[in-house]
Amino acid sequence: MALSLTVHGSVVKEHALKRGGAQVGDLIAVTGTLGDSRAGLESLIQPHKASLACTEWLRERFYQPEPRLRLAQALAPHLHSAVDISDGLLADLGHILDASQCGAELDVDHLPFSESLLAFTRDDQQRLDWALTGGEDFELCVTFAPSQGSNVSEIATQIGTPVRVIGRIIAAPTLCLLRQGQPWQHPYSLKGFDHFKTSQ
Repeated sequence: MALSLTVHGSVVKEHALKRGGAQVGDLIAVTGTLGDSRAGLESLIQPHKASLACTEWLRERFYQPEPRLRLAQALAPHLHSAVDISDGLLADLGHILDASQCGAELDVDHLPFSESLLAFTRDDQQRLDWALTGGEDFELCVTFAPSQGSNVSEIATQIGTPVRVIGRIIAAPTLCLLRQGQPWQHPYSLKGFDHFKTSQ
């Protein structure tokens, strides 16, 4: 049995959120917290590592992620580009960089973590791995001019979803991760999950 679903819709041209459009000097920000869905999955794979105090919310984030539709619509007039974080932050930010033909500096010290994730694992490297590559958080990664920062912050506060700046767009076509202000050699891949890869 096969099931196919097609969704049609429309959007005002000026309010369409696209991957292309990021500009040099833009701030890069993410909504909510990252790595929660991957932690929820981990709690199911290795339940002996989980404590009931923190896993219920993480599993909810895995089973029923909440797309930031309302926030995206409100922020749209103030953004240059946006993408949902479904394949992992590095992969999805990479989509923005490819479409916009630019690069980025990303400060991993500014990645937002939930209290539940911090309680679930004290392994800093694991948290970074899940936040950067875990995927399925369905938060937003957006870019906007620094002059729009106060507008973005005000809208986020009104809606009740935090937005945190984690980097900036640069001209060089590369993604540089920074830690404590210095380039950080990392083992992560920008490829992320490939929806169209066929099995061998």
